[in-house]
Amino acid sequence: MTLKFSCANVGVVCKKSVTADTEEELVAKIAAHAAEAHDVPVLTQTLVNYAKSTVEVVDAK
Repeated sequence: MTLKFSCANVGVVCKKSVTADTEEELVAKIAAHAAEAHDVPVLTQTLVNYAKSTVEVVDAK
């Protein structure tokens, strides 16, 4: 199972998507991207929960 998060799904004008095999790995990638690209140095639990609510399960290819 592969998990996918896309910035556009949370209303951010950004084409970045990240994938991971676990929720923990995905949240880490989201946090790193948010800090680098969106000047959000720390994700609050509210932001993490919102991001998680938009995660898609995609088939690994």
